This record gives sequence, structure tokens and C-alpha cells, in this order.
Amino acid sequence: MTASARWAAEQHAEAVAKVVSVLCRSRLAMETEKRMQADMAERFADAGLVFEREVAVAGGIIDFLVQDRLSAGIGIEVKIGGRQADIVRQITGYAADPRIASFVLATSKPYALPTRIAGKRITTVHLGRAWL
Repeated sequence: MTASARWAAEQHAEAVAKVVSVLCRSRLAMETEKRMQADMAERFADAGLVFEREVAVAGGIIDFLVQDRLSAGIGIEVKIGGRQADIVRQITGYAADPRIASFVLATSKPYALPTRIAGKRITTVHLGRAWL
């Protein structure tokens, strides 16, 4: 890996860590996914993150697309429920989009997802822990 590629990977990892940090310390309303997304958007804006909501990507519409400093995308999918196999299938579809470099699954219940899908890293954040 070249020095510039290593630097870009480090910048992206820092952006993912910032997203995860914002989510982990936020007590979000979990009645509906739309309400949770609205709360997340407020927290992301307060943290200075550059993002779009409900973005059309390969495979469908992802809930958030956050840009790191180099414009590599972090796709964020919000789930209150659902079957794990359906979530994996959904993220697999999104993974075909070249704008997305990695994923964060923000969920109200724990899932044991693979750490990568189609070579793209997935970080799962169990949002209920912020309420403990």
C-alpha cells in the first residue's frame, strides 16, 4: 500500500470512528426508523458531519451517506427490526455502489453481521446501549 493510500484509509477510518462515536453517545428515539433517522440527522449536523439522507445508490435507497474528508462514502443503514438475512441482502446490494467505501448498521437490536460484505467493512452499532 502506498503512503497516500494508507493516509486515505486512515482518514476514512477516522470518519467512521466519528460516526460511531456520535451514534454511541446518542439517546435516539426508537419508535420508528423515520424518527430515529431524524434524531440521527440532528446529531450528525451538530457533529459537523457532511451527509445526505435517503440517497439512491446501487441496490436501493440507503438511509444516510456520510462523506469523509476525501469524499469516500460511509453508508449508514438504520434498522429497528428485521431479519438478519434480509439486512445482509440489502447491504450486499448497496455494496455495488462505488461511492460507498464502508457501512455502519445502526440498530436497536444486536445482529451478528459479517465484518465485510463485498470487501467493504461493516460496523454494527447497537443503539440501545446508549440508554444503559
